[in-house]
Formats: sequence, C-alpha cells, structure tokens
Amino acid sequence: MRLFEEAHHDNSDSPINELARLLIGTHHGHGRAFVPFAKDRNPVEVALNHGGQQVAVCSDHRLYRLDCGWLDLF
Repeated sequence: MRLFEEAHHDNSDSPINELARLLIGTHHGHGRAFVPFAKDRNPVEVALNHGGQQVAVCSDHRLYRLDCGWLDLF
C-alpha cells in the first residue's frame, strides 16, 4: 500500500485512490480495522519504476501505529 500511495500521491484524496488503498491494505485479511503489529528489525528500501516514475518506500511501513491514518481510511 505504501508503494501505491507514493506512486499516486498527487491524487491521494480522491475517492478512487482511497478505495484502492483500502482494498490493497485488506486483501490478505489484515487491516480490518487494525493492521497487526510487526516490527521490521531489518528494514529495507523497496523501489520500483512505475510509468517512468521512480517510487521508493521503506519496508517498515508502520501501518500498525494508531497515528498512521489507516483507521481514518478504514
């Protein structure tokens, strides 16, 4: 979900992007309504090229934090 957010940050408030973020964040059964706590002891930079745009995020996404905005989206 963090890669999607980074790639689509220009339209982050659109209803379609909010729905896409919710579907991506819940598709394995997690994130309904809380994301399970999982401390990434060895975080890595995850990067890809999306339509000519370089997108990079850290694997330590911190979506389990109450102040991350996930609950607001849910």
